[in-house]
Amino acid sequence: MENIETLSLLCMAVAEASSAGQLDIVFRGKFEQLTGPVRWAWLIYAVFCGSSSVSRKSVSFFCAPLTSEDVAMIQEVLRRNYPQPALQQNQDRPPKYGFVDIQEGAKLSGRDGIRLEIMRALRCRALYYPVTMGDAVEVVVPGYGICTTKIEDGGNNFVSDAVCSSLPSDQLKGISSLTLNISTLESETVLTQLLRLIGGNL
Repeated sequence: MENIETLSLLCMAVAEASSAGQLDIVFRGKFEQLTGPVRWAWLIYAVFCGSSSVSRKSVSFFCAPLTSEDVAMIQEVLRRNYPQPALQQNQDRPPKYGFVDIQEGAKLSGRDGIRLEIMRALRCRALYYPVTMGDAVEVVVPGYGICTTKIEDGGNNFVSDAVCSSLPSDQLKGISSLTLNISTLESETVLTQLLRLIGGNL
């Protein structure tokens, strides 16, 4: 994998998977230097969030460095159930997390200028941050990663977590085996923090 777009598409496939008994994720080459904490964010979202109900009892990460910045990102992903949460926020107008009910025929903008037309109605995890996004909203679309759309386009409707709560994933409880092979560890403390976040019932 050479960039975050490739990683996000792979992780979306895992997050929506209909079957999986064991999951191994391996980074090779220069990828670990390219993405920073976003790399961990997408991995955590794929395995512990998303809409898949598949039980993954055995999970292995063969990854790049783990830092306190990575752990902060992981914690926020689990808190928000969103792969790229807004870490820098306006305290007076914080971002809103929830879902967007996208209607058939709605237009979405993907990465690298890709334009999508939705062929069937679907509900997507969403981030709405008026301070930087105006009337646009980010949505996590299976097969395409994070896209943007206008809330009013095609009757798209944003439902905030304050109204429709996003419950914590049961994936954390279902893991009986977790293997971590980390190339560089900032400190033992960050490893302990990571295990507290994703260790589940181990």
